[in-house]
Amino acid sequence: MIQKLKKYQWVWIALLFSVSACSPSKFLKEGQVMYKGADLEFSHPEKIVKKKDLETVLSNKVYPKPNSKFLGLFYTKQWLYSKVTPNPEKKKSLKHWLKNKLGEKPILMSDVDNLTVEKVVQKAMQDNGYFNSTVKSERKVKENTGKFIYNIENNGPTYIHKFTKQSFGNELDTLITKFDKEFLVKTDQIYLLENFTNDRTQLAEYIRRFGYFDFDSEDIFYLIDTAHSGDSIDIQL
Repeated sequence: MIQKLKKYQWVWIALLFSVSACSPSKFLKEGQVMYKGADLEFSHPEKIVKKKDLETVLSNKVYPKPNSKFLGLFYTKQWLYSKVTPNPEKKKSLKHWLKNKLGEKPILMSDVDNLTVEKVVQKAMQDNGYFNSTVKSERKVKENTGKFIYNIENNGPTYIHKFTKQSFGNELDTLITKFDKEFLVKTDQIYLLENFTNDRTQLAEYIRRFGYFDFDSEDIFYLIDTAHSGDSIDIQL
């Protein structure tokens, strides 16, 4: 197989360069639109703390990811996938290699479940402290390529006004007090679900070291009081 690929190496190299200028119109079927990705737009970007960090978190939640381009410029891989048709009776062939190794299936706008992505982005906003955010997607198409714009209606972040721990009147009080400096959840910090999750896991592991072998993170939960005016909450462990 390797010798065969070397023998025909000049063929696929020439093929790649011959179609390097190809546009989606050369391999898409009628009515298909190539997906170029997504943009996130905040209604009040000035209210976002560490905006770039939050954008990175949200971008990682958005799917699917758009196709890569040959040399960062051309849809050559997608052209190969769409145009090369291997013999289904042959598991190994030059065409099979071109389509499945060099080629890449085009991702279309129709492949994107934008309504589900809206919910995912909205949940990620809440998990990062931006409660009551709403997300609406907008479809933008130019010729045969397009993208989704996720418009996020946002307020400022929610802060932890007070963080307290329940008293049990037993050795658990002492253990939790000793663990106190390790808590990621703290007063005056922005609500971050990840911190709560990490604290539950780490505190449970710490408590098990002292003989509470049946203790796990499911035994730890939080009471959240949202009665405060403004963007703050009280937390009790």
